[in-house]
Amino acid sequence: MLNSSITNPAITRSLWHVVFGTVSMALVTLSGCFDYVKVETGLSHYAEKPFWGREDVLPAWLPMPANSVVNLGYVLVGLYWIAVIRRINQMRPTVVNEHDAYVFYVFSWMSILYGFVQCSRILAQHQLLAVLDQWYTMPIFAWVGVWSCHILFGWNTFRMLAIIIASVSTYMMSIVSRFGFEIALTCHIFSVIFCAMAVYKRNPTHTTQAAFIKGVICCAGFVVLKLLDETLAEWSVFFTYLSGHFWSKIADFLQVHYTCLFFLSSTEKLHSV
Repeated sequence: MLNSSITNPAITRSLWHVVFGTVSMALVTLSGCFDYVKVETGLSHYAEKPFWGREDVLPAWLPMPANSVVNLGYVLVGLYWIAVIRRINQMRPTVVNEHDAYVFYVFSWMSILYGFVQCSRILAQHQLLAVLDQWYTMPIFAWVGVWSCHILFGWNTFRMLAIIIASVSTYMMSIVSRFGFEIALTCHIFSVIFCAMAVYKRNPTHTTQAAFIKGVICCAGFVVLKLLDETLAEWSVFFTYLSGHFWSKIADFLQVHYTCLFFLSSTEKLHSV
């Protein structure tokens, strides 16, 4: 089933576009321009107990098993939505056309590749991977803006490129300010919520409303649980195994799921008018 999915032109094209963008960001990161960006590396920055206290059982390359394995969720969610949209596009092309499918596929591939980026950062605890992990969140959020504009105004390649380039460029704030990443990410989050609200007002349904609310809750959970990583560990030993960071990642990939559900409902409503 997966092989037949990959032969779909829109799936293949979207994959290459996401891979190209990801490799480009990786090469810029490797160039050294972000070497002085302050990022958290090292096990001391995580509440999860190293090796769960079982160094004799777990391999040396897996110091945080929960925070590593949880990233599989991004991959599974991405693959699920690629399969769902491919099926709808084939069976009901008037509901999800080629441009609609392409936007879904790009977002899903971003989720899949982000899972690998995040897992690599957790396993290696390297400066370059930590930077790429932070930076990669920008275009993921920005794509929701692209998606919203597609629903509201129709597809426009130049507008899409302008949004993505502007989004990716905001990470430069991390060079000039210690809190540059946090400021840029906050701006992205509020922009995404504003765009999603505009889409909902255009095509309101109970499904889009529920998906929007759940997506916002998951977004808040992603931020809050990550910030409370060490605090929760002080409150209970349970959170030294399945830490706040672990639960924040679950909230994050559920956010991806509800975003896709929101836009699927919006797309269906749009084409039914």
